[in-house]
Amino acid sequence: MKIFLLAFLLAVLAQLVKIQVLDAPKYQEIAKTAVRVKVSIPSTRGSIYDRNGNVLVSNTRMVSYAADPKIIGEDINAVAAVFAGVFKRPASVYTNKLRTAKRFVWLERHVYPDQARRIAIEKLEGVVELDEPQRLYHYNDLAGQVLGFTNIDNAGLSGIELQCDRVLRGTDGFVIMQRDGLGRKRPSVDYPRVDPIDGNDVVLTIDFAFQSIVQENSNAASRKIKLWAESP
Repeated sequence: MKIFLLAFLLAVLAQLVKIQVLDAPKYQEIAKTAVRVKVSIPSTRGSIYDRNGNVLVSNTRMVSYAADPKIIGEDINAVAAVFAGVFKRPASVYTNKLRTAKRFVWLERHVYPDQARRIAIEKLEGVVELDEPQRLYHYNDLAGQVLGFTNIDNAGLSGIELQCDRVLRGTDGFVIMQRDGLGRKRPSVDYPRVDPIDGNDVVLTIDFAFQSIVQENSNAASRKIKLWAESP
């Protein structure tokens, strides 16, 4: 009997040594993969000025929400219900996004801070809240064809925004988020964090005041031509 117990204890000990020592790197990697997600930290796009230093284009801060569907797990419907209630959209919009094998999906982009305060992010496991810049054109369509515009990811699509995109856009950073034993999401000291590098400003040769006069006169002339063309 004693020999049997000794053999059993030796077998258990050997298995523990195998798991904790020999196979430790493999299980550590599996554990890391299961609880970590790479979250992008967007850079702030550079501003655009006229020749006298007047700000033509800058940025305003908005709030965006992303999620790791794997961490959310079986709580997809609960998360979808919260977002559907706040943003007045069908819950299926969010469940469709979350039923994926991807580890990172956007739930909402560029939400006003007042609206974002209605979401108790600390209660939503697997969901992260990010500050995200949005382009702000101070004088609406003034010199609009010259300045151009960006898409939702702040990438230049036309005009100066496109021509100087590499100068303006900067470089995004990232942080690795890890879920701890209590289910809380937090940056992990075991993984690297790369801070974003903000974009550079661009100063144009145009003069805001002169551009306003030229554009107003041009619009007035266009209205007169249109009235003349429509007159009997």
